[in-house]
Amino acid sequence: MSELNHPPITTKGWTLENVIARGRNFRTIPTVDVSHLQDHEIKQLVEKHEQSGFPLLMKGFHKRSSWDNRKFSPAGLREMIGQSRISVRNVYNRKDQDSSVSAYLDYAATASRHASAGETERLYAKDAPCPDEWYEWMTINLPDYLLPFGIGDVSSYLSAKDRVETLMTYLGVGDTYTPAHKDSCASVGQNLMVYTTQGASSFWFLTSRDDSYKASMYWRSLGQELDLESHVATVEQLAKADFPIYVCEQRLGSFVIVPPQSCHQVLNSGGLTMKLSWSRMTPQSFTRSLTYELPIYQRVCRPEIYRVRATIAAVIARCTQKLPSGREMNGLNNSPFISLLQDFLPLYQQMLIESYDPHWKSYPVRSLDGESCDCCGADIWQSAMVCNTCVPPTEENSDNTQPGLMICSPCYVDGRSCRCKNMQPLQACPFNEVLAAANKAVVHLRTHQRPEQTKTLKELKEKSYLRDSSPLFPSG
Repeated sequence: MSELNHPPITTKGWTLENVIARGRNFRTIPTVDVSHLQDHEIKQLVEKHEQSGFPLLMKGFHKRSSWDNRKFSPAGLREMIGQSRISVRNVYNRKDQDSSVSAYLDYAATASRHASAGETERLYAKDAPCPDEWYEWMTINLPDYLLPFGIGDVSSYLSAKDRVETLMTYLGVGDTYTPAHKDSCASVGQNLMVYTTQGASSFWFLTSRDDSYKASMYWRSLGQELDLESHVATVEQLAKADFPIYVCEQRLGSFVIVPPQSCHQVLNSGGLTMKLSWSRMTPQSFTRSLTYELPIYQRVCRPEIYRVRATIAAVIARCTQKLPSGREMNGLNNSPFISLLQDFLPLYQQMLIESYDPHWKSYPVRSLDGESCDCCGADIWQSAMVCNTCVPPTEENSDNTQPGLMICSPCYVDGRSCRCKNMQPLQACPFNEVLAAANKAVVHLRTHQRPEQTKTLKELKEKSYLRDSSPLFPSG
């Protein structure tokens, strides 16, 4: 029988207790009631779990005095963004259709609580906009550390045009779901349930950060690719995994923290659920993204949401611009800019090694800002291979008037190329300019007496393939 007649999974009859009892590897997610905690206590709690790599459920936000039941309601949502156009997905055939927020709320009011055999449509609105009124409530009533572009988000150091907006509203009915996935570029995922009807909830299944590789291998054993986000596992499949699975039931006022690289899937249960979802990029996110996630994206041709390399370069530039030098550095031991330089300079050095070519002086220069690989979709930062004869095969480019096809260096090394195989190197700026940015950062850290950073830079200077360019470690 067809897939449409057999929902991939149903939450009918589920309770947290009976789900956990179905798998010896199932664990209850660490849970804390935050209804009476101060903001700084919540910040410490979240920081601890970010570093540990384990997920966290914070419950009780709806019991805090600032909670606004009127604002967080279908009626309130209709008033604020009812006519906003959104895309809703039929979870059976994975096809998207255009709708409005009000139209989806009308659908949710009549939808059955659970999937049934023979039905052909069950809709999930995953990327609805966040109302301005909700965002204003967040900025006043949530700890600043948790906010998008707050003090716990590296993106706060970027200009508005360089920031990636991830804040959105999720609207779902029973037995709609988000397939297993990892949040983009090792970001910290955050999800707050702001409304439920008829006792609705969401069941989360998550791994720890350190079991990410095991989860990926297990998905392949199921004939699936985790990073394509195309498979929702059954409870029976999850119970056979050889690593712990953390389970929670998210109810009204519950806030889920998903650590970087945690594999997770979410299934809605019962009536309508309304959630706020957004991500934060921490220094740990950039380290793990550059080291682990971006190579995977390049292999499976998954575009990155965050411009990781460009952001690292922008943070280096921002920190060196904001920090004084020489004697003016005294007393800045606790400066967040110093801390960011310590975290980001090794990543920047790694990027320099990956981008370096001893013949860089002979390569043409052209702005690559906003360019992406025509093969894997990766953001292109400093260098690429380009062919001005071949062009991406799109309907819009049928007359071959668009710029030539561009391939990122990793794809080219892997043998991905254009049809004519006659690609030429291109750089965004002369290599000594990006190297100068590293030198400037070194000066600041060296002035600030960071011996552990100095050692790393000396080792990098000794790389033979960098010796013919300006010194990576400044003299004096």
